[in-house]
Amino acid sequence: MLVQPVFLSYGHHTPRVAWVGDEKVTENFWRLLSYLKPITATLHFLEPFDPLHYPDRKAISAEVRARIGAAMEGGGSARRYV
Repeated sequence: MLVQPVFLSYGHHTPRVAWVGDEKVTENFWRLLSYLKPITATLHFLEPFDPLHYPDRKAISAEVRARIGAAMEGGGSARRYV
């Protein structure tokens, strides 16, 4: 079985969607509901990789984070779906 890193991006809507500091879930939820315009989210599917090349789940998780970070910085390729 392969591991496929996936992440969401919100483009210019990121400040509206992001949790900041100690904001509570309910505060974030109501803030999002109060926004009357649509918020576009893009789902990014990165290339799958074989987890058997990593010694444990922590190493797999670190690899996923590194790949997502590179893709978010524009250094990786991803298939996008909206």
